[in-house]
Amino acid sequence: MRILKLAFKNIHSLKGEQSIDFTVPPLSQSGLFAITGPTGAGKSTILDIITLALFNRIPRFDSKITTSEIENLGSVMTHFTDDAYAEVEYQSGENLYRSTWKISKTRNNTFRDYDMTLANIKSSIFLDLKKSEVPAANEKIIGLNYDQFIRSILLSQGEFARFLKSDKAERTSLLEEITGSKIYRELGKAAYEKAKQKKEEINLLIQKKDSIQVLSSEQIDEKNKILYDNKKEIERLEHLHFEKSGILSLVIKKEHILIKLSETNISLDQHNQNIQNFEVKDIRLKKHKKLDVHRNEITLWQNDNKLLEQAEIEISDISEKLASHKKILQDSIEEMKNFTHQSINDDNFLSEMKKFENLINDLDAQLRVLTESGNKARSEFNLILTGDNLHSNELKKLTKTSDQILYCEEILKLLESIKKIPANDDEIKQKIADHQTQLLILEKKYFSAINYENAKNEIDVLTNDILTEDNLVKKYSGEIEKITISIGKLLPEMEALQKQKENQYKIASLEEHRNILKDNEPCPLCGSIHHPYALEKNLLQLGVIEARLMEISGRLDSARKQHLNLSTNHSTAVAKLEGYKDRISKNKLFLTQIEKEYPGFSTIHSLSISIKSQSDKIKSDLFLLQQEIEARISYEFLIKSLALLKELSITGSQYNNILTKRKELYSGKDIDADAGRIQKKYISSRDLVNEKLAELKHKNENHSKLLLTKESREIMLIPFLENLGYTRINDAKKDILDDNELQDLLSEKERNVKLEIELKNNLSNLNSELSTILVPEIPENNLESLKLVISSLENQKDALIHTNGAISNELEKNIEAKILISDALLLIEKSQPMRPNGTPSNVSSEMPQAINMPDMHKI
Repeated sequence: MRILKLAFKNIHSLKGEQSIDFTVPPLSQSGLFAITGPTGAGKSTILDIITLALFNRIPRFDSKITTSEIENLGSVMTHFTDDAYAEVEYQSGENLYRSTWKISKTRNNTFRDYDMTLANIKSSIFLDLKKSEVPAANEKIIGLNYDQFIRSILLSQGEFARFLKSDKAERTSLLEEITGSKIYRELGKAAYEKAKQKKEEINLLIQKKDSIQVLSSEQIDEKNKILYDNKKEIERLEHLHFEKSGILSLVIKKEHILIKLSETNISLDQHNQNIQNFEVKDIRLKKHKKLDVHRNEITLWQNDNKLLEQAEIEISDISEKLASHKKILQDSIEEMKNFTHQSINDDNFLSEMKKFENLINDLDAQLRVLTESGNKARSEFNLILTGDNLHSNELKKLTKTSDQILYCEEILKLLESIKKIPANDDEIKQKIADHQTQLLILEKKYFSAINYENAKNEIDVLTNDILTEDNLVKKYSGEIEKITISIGKLLPEMEALQKQKENQYKIASLEEHRNILKDNEPCPLCGSIHHPYALEKNLLQLGVIEARLMEISGRLDSARKQHLNLSTNHSTAVAKLEGYKDRISKNKLFLTQIEKEYPGFSTIHSLSISIKSQSDKIKSDLFLLQQEIEARISYEFLIKSLALLKELSITGSQYNNILTKRKELYSGKDIDADAGRIQKKYISSRDLVNEKLAELKHKNENHSKLLLTKESREIMLIPFLENLGYTRINDAKKDILDDNELQDLLSEKERNVKLEIELKNNLSNLNSELSTILVPEIPENNLESLKLVISSLENQKDALIHTNGAISNELEKNIEAKILISDALLLIEKSQPMRPNGTPSNVSSEMPQAINMPDMHKI
């Protein structure tokens, strides 16, 4: 792995965006180089950036970096910043990679979760990884995990400081931890434990070898002879078992045939009983065959009966419906009679209905004409009532037309008695128009006068404000100049103290190491045994410099804040001064424009009050003229209202007379619909009556034909059926089987015949097979005896096989024991170290020296 470039922002004390490129001069040409600087300058931060970007970890902290860790520790991200990142570009093999760690804050100043990415720079592709998977991916590419990386590549300054202060023993332990060489000590211990374990195993093996017993040659020969004799006995028992098993098979087969013979005889007896039971069904089959000749005629006669019954039902149903329709027809005639108040019958039903319908329609037409006329007059009256005047409001309060007419007549008489109504008000209207024009001119002039007076007053106020703000600007300018001189004096002193502090830190960073140096003992850094600067105590005290720095810094901060406040106040005063001057200029320009429009404004005292007085005089004259106009308007309004109200009264009287007459004749809403409903009922019932009469005639004719057909069939069938012993056709019909029942009986008869043949054949075959089975007639050849003999033979055979198995296992174990003893002797011989003379020595219990441990305290 080779690190090429670092880029970071706001990490620890390194605020802002920074980058370090190792691929460009001077770093690319320097070979080895050091990172130096005072404590807190950010040397370790650069190393932290590498591990943070690669592994999300930092050597100075034990755990992974999370938002809670950052908040609790108050580290990693620079204080008072909103975001941070760490980025490393590195080369591994032929590939270039960029690993990035980022974190930021929300608007509420809380941390968002960190993010990590890994990209292949050559292909410009981000690897498809979750943030938690990036550290593992870097470990795989680099070939080192985090612990190995910081031990072999990064050595934190805390570990190095601890190393310098340690004694020899602790220094050895620290070097083991830093370099990872602690594993060699562990390997040595493991080798010792392994040797100890092997020695114990060999001792156990020797004990086990001595405890193993083997058979003698005589014992082996004796056991082989027993195996041979047992095998011969097993062969004899197998031959006898085969013989007895054959006889047992014949005995079982014979008993099976005898059982089947018994079952077949039982089935044959049952079958004979079934044949006897079938004789009743067979009689029905014979009767069916005799009647089958006239089966079709009997079926047709039966169908004729059904059709006659159906025809009689239909005739009865039609007769009932005919009576119902006749009743509905008579009801519709009675309903029309009540509807028209005329004498109605079947002949004049439609004509009388039409006359009455026309009469009602004429009355409705007259009512519509009167309604339209009344609505028109009412609309005109309502329209003039929409005007907002005294009389329209009074008329709206009255609900009766007669009261409204009386009101109009009384007010007209009153108006005519009070004053003469002018015949023409054109002159008055002209005077009103002239007064309104003058009033508009005065109102505009009055508004300009108010603005004119306000502008003059504001100029006076702003003139005083300008004097005040001008004094403030001069005051702030002087104070700012003094503060600027003070800051200029403090800055050089601050820089000089800062340099002293840095130098003092450099000296102080080595002070601790100088104090532990002793004469004639080598320096751990340079190796020298003389330390001429070890006793130098003339260093400046950091506390004095820090105190002076804090004092100067406090004074500088105070001066800068005061300078900022004064600058802000100065800018505000200047802005106000300019604003006041601008407003005075605008007001003066406004006064000039008004004086051009109204030249006398500048000489008139109490300008707005004078114009207001002229306007009030014109408004008073307008009021008097308006009263004359209103008197004429009221007179014309009442004349027109009275005419419309009288028209409404006459129209309403006529409408009520016609409506009364119409309600006496017909109170419904739709004469055409009501008359049409009764007419539809009449015509529908009349047509249905005629239809049912024709249908009844046709059904009666069909019934007569069916009756003749039935009687002719009876004349032909009865003589034939009487010869067979039937007195009624229905009785004969009962003995005729339907096709399904006939087929079932024939199938059953056929099955009976086939089953009888099958049972007799089976009986014959079983007897024949029984005669072929020959079993010796001795008492031992019965089923139970044979089973006992065979079971005894199997037990004897199993016992011999078990015995042979045990002997064989014993012989095999004897061979395995000999092999085990041979292997143990060979292993013991190999485990013994060879002496110089070639003979093995005893196994040592001390720690083996195969691994040479480094002398860590000399490193």
